[in-house]
Amino acid sequence: MSQDPNIIEDEEDDGPNQGWLVTFSDLLSLLLCFFVVLLSVADFDPIKYKQIQSNMDRGPIDQLRGILSWCAYHPSSGGCTTGSCH
Repeated sequence: MSQDPNIIEDEEDDGPNQGWLVTFSDLLSLLLCFFVVLLSVADFDPIKYKQIQSNMDRGPIDQLRGILSWCAYHPSSGGCTTGSCH
């Protein structure tokens, strides 16, 4: 430390600026809180959950067949306007 008050001393650089880390951690904390609140107010229907689970257990080809067969049996829905579902 110098005795002359007119001389400005250089600050010591301790390394790279890590101020973004505080902002990033705040963002992650807020996202976590958002999803916890979203999960706490969600309404889980066990029957619907089992239906979704059984649909996901089937392969994508089986799901496509189910969609096409529904389209063939419900032509009034507007899904088969081209006739490609029949």
